[in-house]
Amino acid sequence: MEKLNFHVITPFKGPKDWLEECMQSVEMQTLPVTHHIIIDNDNKGACRNHFEELQKIEPLSSNIIIHLDGDDRFITHKALEHLTEAYSDDTTWATYGNYVGRQPSVCRPIDDRSFRESIVNGGWCWSHPRTFRAHLIPHLREEDMKDFSGNWFSSAPDVAIFLPILEMCGKPRVKFIDVDLVYYRIHNHNEHANKDKLTDQVRCALEILRKQAYIKL
Repeated sequence: MEKLNFHVITPFKGPKDWLEECMQSVEMQTLPVTHHIIIDNDNKGACRNHFEELQKIEPLSSNIIIHLDGDDRFITHKALEHLTEAYSDDTTWATYGNYVGRQPSVCRPIDDRSFRESIVNGGWCWSHPRTFRAHLIPHLREEDMKDFSGNWFSSAPDVAIFLPILEMCGKPRVKFIDVDLVYYRIHNHNEHANKDKLTDQVRCALEILRKQAYIKL
């Protein structure tokens, strides 16, 4: 089995109350992390920061990108072991789920609808922790990280980045991990907890869904 290199990308915005806890949960993993990238989303914005950091990672299939928000944390020191098992099959290009928190997880196995149709009609289910192989990064289009006015999306980076990843993979290459790996923290600074931020998040997501779909690789 190929040796995997894990690159954890941790964006945070606003209070840093839980960032140290998040970082400690990464440090306590039984398998080493190659890079833990901390992004302050007050600088430039979520989509631009995330996209630009991805460009710095060598696009090898053995490099695994892990999205872990700064207000969340791994709840098991064996999280990377579970991911290693998931990627032991080289046909797996991306994984998602599962998490615990004050509200039930939205993660579930993929159904027979298209990814975009599922988002519109069934809700987002490809949630924490989201991971993918870095060889997909060069195929992400910068213009798809921007709205129709040419401005970087101010919200919904998970949709802007992970929806294209899912479409490039195709359903057979996407694996749902039905094991709780992450604690998803609900607090007053979450985007969906603020009316104005939620409105902006929905606006961005709807524009993203109107973008041209990606072709399966």
